[in-house]
Amino acid sequence: MGFTRLIGYDRLSTNLLALDVGTIGPKSGIGHHFHHNIEEMYVILNGEAEFTINGRTSKIKAPAIVPCKMGDSHAIHNPTNEPLRWLNFAVSLEKGKRDAFDLGDARVGASIE
Repeated sequence: MGFTRLIGYDRLSTNLLALDVGTIGPKSGIGHHFHHNIEEMYVILNGEAEFTINGRTSKIKAPAIVPCKMGDSHAIHNPTNEPLRWLNFAVSLEKGKRDAFDLGDARVGASIE
């Protein structure tokens, strides 16, 4: 996965932690994890992704927006043979405070609901 930070927490006076844009390669993803202090919103810009929220996985076709509430576990997997482009908005409970807790699950082959 590659990404570029467009706006970081040190640029604004708000609790916006980051605005990132990135690409997830074919058959790759962002593994299952959660945050105690961060809410995120993913914007799927092209293609198709398998997105997991709290262990439940759905197929999402672009363009689409997926909110991830604080404390909810989430993951994204690109099951296709094409790169997947995305944006991510992250807001923290406290300005500049980050956290992430990896659940050790890439969600490859997860059941689709």
